[in-house]
Amino acid sequence: MVYIILTLLILFFALIIYFFFICFVRSNNDGIDDLESKRNRFLKPYYGVIKPCMDFLEQTDYKEYETVSFDGLKLNCRYYDCKSDKTVLLFHGYRSSAKHDFSCAVKMYYQSGFNIFFCLDKCL
Repeated sequence: MVYIILTLLILFFALIIYFFFICFVRSNNDGIDDLESKRNRFLKPYYGVIKPCMDFLEQTDYKEYETVSFDGLKLNCRYYDCKSDKTVLLFHGYRSSAKHDFSCAVKMYYQSGFNIFFCLDKCL
C-alpha cells in the first residue's frame, strides 16, 4: 500500500512539473511565424488559407508601437488604420504568434471596415 501511495505522489509531482514548464517557462520562438518550420507542422492543412492572409498583413500599411510590460519586457504592437471609429484589439496566446493566429481575422476585420490593433510576441 505504501508503494502505491508513493508511486501516486511521484506521478502527481511529475505532472505538476510538466504542466509548470508547459504553462510558465518561455520557449524559443525562433521560426514561429514560418509556416513551413517543423514547429508549425500542425498548420499544414491550413497553409493555403493562412499564407495569403499573412502576406496581407505584410503588404497592408500599419504603424508600429512599442511599450514596456509590467514585468519589464518590450511589447511590439501593430495598428492597421482603416479610417474607422471602430477598433478591434487582438491578443494571442502565451505560446503562439499573432501573425499566424490572427492573419485571417485581421484581413476580415480590415475589409469589414475596422481598425485593428494587435501585439506581437514579447521580446527582450
